[in-house]
Amino acid sequence: MVVEQNLLYIIIAVIMVVVIIIAVFIRRRRTGKGPKNVNQFLAHEAELKKMEIVERESRSNYGDENVLLKGPRDKLKDIQKGTSEVMHKIFYFNSKIFEKGNILESELKHPNLKKQLKNIEKKNQKLNKTVNISEKGK
Repeated sequence: MVVEQNLLYIIIAVIMVVVIIIAVFIRRRRTGKGPKNVNQFLAHEAELKKMEIVERESRSNYGDENVLLKGPRDKLKDIQKGTSEVMHKIFYFNSKIFEKGNILESELKHPNLKKQLKNIEKKNQKLNKTVNISEKGK
């Protein structure tokens, strides 16, 4: 009984150690995903802060419209419009290609189907002749 109880404590201890090791490993991986260089991170934050200050000043000087971003916004709208037109053309041409593919496929199958139909008609005629002969013989 005492041996079984000690064994139970050992198993519980091993499970706890494994859980702790896994938790430390996961924690370490998460912290590894952060910025590698603190100086780079701080420089990036400073750049963002400068951009925010410039944007705030431009708004106060020129009202709510951000003059610095007006040109890029117009370019972005043009790009979006062009992209939309290209997507419509692609959809149109894809549907045309699919339609032509279906037509070609049916054109390729048509002669084979004609041959099969002729063979079936010949077999049907043979069967009709044999049926007629057997009926006449009775």
